[in-house]
Amino acid sequence: MSCTSVDIYEDQPISRAVIAVSGSGNNTIVAAITGKRIRVLAFVLTMTGTAVTARFEDGAGGTALTGPMTQTQGSTIVAPFNPLGWFETLQGDAPESGAG
Repeated sequence: MSCTSVDIYEDQPISRAVIAVSGSGNNTIVAAITGKRIRVLAFVLTMTGTAVTARFEDGAGGTALTGPMTQTQGSTIVAPFNPLGWFETLQGDAPESGAG
């Protein structure tokens, strides 16, 4: 038996971003890239302040990419590495986090 490793991300850089949100509204996670989709492969949300509902959106005030995720102070939501991605934007859009 043999195994073959395939790099499905060949020629596709993986970027990382740290997001600190201190108020409600839209927050750009990474900048949009003309003609490219941005796929989120993993994320961790940790609530350090008061309870809030968060979701990921396609562009500022755009289409919801996830459902609302309600957290209480001190809670964490983990979406572990998913090689196919949890969600992705439309071409040329930036992923946003919406909090309220």
